[in-house]
Amino acid sequence: MHSPHRPENDLHSQSLAEIYNSSAAHYRKTFPEKLANLYITLGFDEVYASPDIGAHLTQNISSVREMVSGRLALMKKLNIDAAVGANSVGGKEVRYLSMLDAPDTSFVSALFPPAMNQIAIFDHEMGHIVVPNGSQGKPAHLSECAADAYAALRHLQRFGTATDILGHAPYMAAESALFEPFPLHYTSAVFQKIARIRQEGEIDIQALSLQETAALAGKIAIDYAYSDITLGKIHSAYARARAAEREERSDWARVVCCVAAAMLEHRHDDDIYRAGKLYLGRPEIKRLIGTKLADHAQFQSALAAMARHEKDSGFIPDAAAAIDKKRAAGVMNKTRAAGAAQKAFQPQGGAP
Repeated sequence: MHSPHRPENDLHSQSLAEIYNSSAAHYRKTFPEKLANLYITLGFDEVYASPDIGAHLTQNISSVREMVSGRLALMKKLNIDAAVGANSVGGKEVRYLSMLDAPDTSFVSALFPPAMNQIAIFDHEMGHIVVPNGSQGKPAHLSECAADAYAALRHLQRFGTATDILGHAPYMAAESALFEPFPLHYTSAVFQKIARIRQEGEIDIQALSLQETAALAGKIAIDYAYSDITLGKIHSAYARARAAEREERSDWARVVCCVAAAMLEHRHDDDIYRAGKLYLGRPEIKRLIGTKLADHAQFQSALAAMARHEKDSGFIPDAAAAIDKKRAAGVMNKTRAAGAAQKAFQPQGGAP
């Protein structure tokens, strides 16, 4: 039986502000201890104010406007579309969520309405508040995994199969690992784990309550977040590609060739190789490779070398499956070691 907790998400009859408002009301009712003082804006406009603080905000309207202006200025400076945090307004802490209605394709492709990305960003930011380990006071990559897991699960609850989030977001996350200043948003394994959950029917995602959704997102984050060491080596390996991408007159073909070169150079490190493989697997990149680099001899030679390597090594392209295999191997090795230790300490012969 499906849970009735989800608001309607008819993008044809509801504005973003209306969807944010109804969703916030559901969230606040479900997580009152975390969202009692929630305040949400879309640009300069108020979208939602928790009943707990509505009157207080009205009494301190000048401070509220100052807070909103400050948040928007900081978001513009950092070039981000959403921010969550806390500010003191009139002596009372207000938990804010500031949103912009800006073009973004981080979660779903341009084949779908832009509002679907904005809603996913909204759920991502809410995930930072309501998911265990989602708080931005936690390790940064872990908190991003938690927030992305929550966004993906909520997206499936909202839109069902009418979205390509699980076929788009993993590749976008890999792109961020290669080209962003810090690889905190390399959450491809999180999305791929959720894809497998849905495919195998392991959990009925649609039937989860909001609390169950948050708990599942937190567990997935813990299981599929990377260590700082792994993120660091991945980011370092693609330094040349990053430099090529940032050149004033960036040559896309050169960027892709640099990615391929880094993959071959580090082909014996599956973590590094997989991040590049995911980037090259993005549908838009694959189409461009097929048209722009079809006659590029050096790149085609690199593709052939990659294919041979993957066949010979048994490479696993799915990031979540690779983590599962590594974890299973670690458990097996521990079991073997424990068995060997137990055998070594067994007394030989009869009792003295």
